[in-house]
Amino acid sequence: ASEGISCVAFNKDFKKVALSKKDNIIYIYEIKDFMKPDTWKLEDKLEAHVQYISGLDWNAFTNEILSCSYDKTTFVWTYSDKKWTPSSVVATTKLGYLCCKWNSRGDKFCEGTSGKQLFIGYYNTETKWWMVRNIKGHKSSVVCCEIDPTSLFVISGSTDLRVYISSCYLPEVDDSHLTDATKPLAQNFNTVIYEFRPNSWINSVTWNASGSLGFAAAQNSTISVMNYKDQKTDVINCKHAPVTLIVPNG
Repeated sequence: ASEGISCVAFNKDFKKVALSKKDNIIYIYEIKDFMKPDTWKLEDKLEAHVQYISGLDWNAFTNEILSCSYDKTTFVWTYSDKKWTPSSVVATTKLGYLCCKWNSRGDKFCEGTSGKQLFIGYYNTETKWWMVRNIKGHKSSVVCCEIDPTSLFVISGSTDLRVYISSCYLPEVDDSHLTDATKPLAQNFNTVIYEFRPNSWINSVTWNASGSLGFAAAQNSTISVMNYKDQKTDVINCKHAPVTLIVPNG
């Protein structure tokens, strides 16, 4: 897009993409040829936000789209009867959202705000609403976050030059998915499992496929590899410009 793209998310089989062109609209395209964007067909335009969309994620399991915006709103979009319908997330924030990410199951998500809040979202079966709980710790804007494969931990990076790995365990959501291997890992919500200070602005965080390692890309051209079980971090110094994005393999 000549306007530029602020955020993008693909569906499970990469046959569709949701993106925002630095505005308040989510554009859904059918991908004809992945390498030829000019062949992509516009299927829908989702309009609920009123300001710049800062985060998008398309869950592979539920097929729901998560979106957040500078306008302090978050929506969960559900596709039914050939139509996308938004459900508002109940949350209170004084400043806009900067990022959002589903867990693998699609029953929880994390999102960061300009007001140093790290939210964990979940569906409340009693109220029939998507709601959030706040994980406290960061002193400045939370610019990136991701829930691990077990859905018990969240890694977050901030302009406070810190990376936290915290417990996001919610009994009402997670207990039915616990196994003999993961049950001992469950800790009280908001417990800080590990903290690392790269002394630089954090641009991106992610996990490896097993969830045993967390990764953080920083403005000072480093990649931090965090083993929270051993309370140890290895730092890779890159010789190029700031590392802006880490994509896990598998």
